[in-house]
Amino acid sequence: MRDMERKFKRDIEDILGTFAKNVNLVVVRERLASVKNKVLVLSGKGGLGKSTVSAMLGLTLALDDSKEVGFLDIDICGPSQPRVLGTAEEKVHSSGVGWSPVL
Repeated sequence: MRDMERKFKRDIEDILGTFAKNVNLVVVRERLASVKNKVLVLSGKGGLGKSTVSAMLGLTLALDDSKEVGFLDIDICGPSQPRVLGTAEEKVHSSGVGWSPVL
């Protein structure tokens, strides 16, 4: 398990760069434990529309005011969510409690 956590931490550092220095895997695990439903959209092949499906699914679920929705694009080759959602010019807002939504 420790080896897997170390690899995950390295992968996070590769993806997030300087933001990764503040990643505490214990806190991430605890916060994810409180999330009732998690949906993964994944495939080993590129160009299938995973980012588009993820964005549309997230936006559709968010139409229900009783739901809190968030999603994270961890496309190592270049996350396209900012382009899909029209937020490419937004900057990541981080604080002591995490990242703030830009949309």
